[in-house]
Amino acid sequence: MSDIYKKYTATSRMNITSLVDITMMLLIIFMIASPLMHGKVDITLPKSKAAHTYEERATVISITKDEIIYVDKTPIPVKEFPNRIKELKEIKKIDEVSLKADEGLHYGLVMEVIGYIKEAGIENLGLVAIPDKKK
Repeated sequence: MSDIYKKYTATSRMNITSLVDITMMLLIIFMIASPLMHGKVDITLPKSKAAHTYEERATVISITKDEIIYVDKTPIPVKEFPNRIKELKEIKKIDEVSLKADEGLHYGLVMEVIGYIKEAGIENLGLVAIPDKKK
C-alpha cells in the first residue's frame, strides 16, 4: 500500500509546457498577420533631398508601376479617374491630396493625374517622396 501512495502523490511543481506552446503559437500568428494588417499600395517612391516626413491626414492617391490608380487603397481605372475624383471632391469635401507615384512611371501619366486633380478643384496637392539621406 505504501508503494502506491508514493507513486501518486501530488507534486508542488507547475507544468507550464502548454502555456509556453500557446504563447509561441500566438507569437508566430501575430508575426505573420501583422504585415497583412497594413494594406498599403506597393509603390517604390522616388528619393529627393526636398522630401520631408508628413502625416497622412490628406486623401492619398497612389499610382503603381502597372499604371493602376488607387484612392485610399481603392483601385480606380485611369479612364474613370476624372469623374471619380470630382465625385469624391463633392461627397467627401476633399481639399487636400497627397500623390504617391512609383518612380518607374512615365512623366506623362503623373502629369495627367495632377491635371485631373486640379480640374476637380483640389488645389492643395502634395507630391510624396522618400527623403534622400545623402549629403
